[in-house]
Amino acid sequence: LPPHLRTKPDVAALLSEMAGEFLQMLTSEANEAASAEKKKTLSEAHLLGALRKLGYPQLAAECEAVGEAEHGAQAAAKARKRKLKGAASTLSTEELLAELRDLPDAALGYFITKAFPTMGRSEE
Repeated sequence: LPPHLRTKPDVAALLSEMAGEFLQMLTSEANEAASAEKKKTLSEAHLLGALRKLGYPQLAAECEAVGEAEHGAQAAAKARKRKLKGAASTLSTEELLAELRDLPDAALGYFITKAFPTMGRSEE
């Protein structure tokens, strides 16, 4: 509940019980839909269909919009990851060496000390 909302102590318990009952009805309805399709796993479509069947089409539409936005964000993140992975793997060894040669001496020295920490140290 929002912190600014004041209720009697038994109201919070009643709301919790009601939420549990609602989730039970929703899950049961979604499970029936999945079983009718001979599926063992509930999907987003099963839950959205259950919301509609239980008389909550507006809530289903809102949940669907949130789901689509989330799927879009996940797809964009995967595309960025593929792009970064692809960019790193498209350079040949010769191209990587050429890029290293173009680095300023200070940056190259830093890279070498980080990549090869024992290089240039004398055995003591």
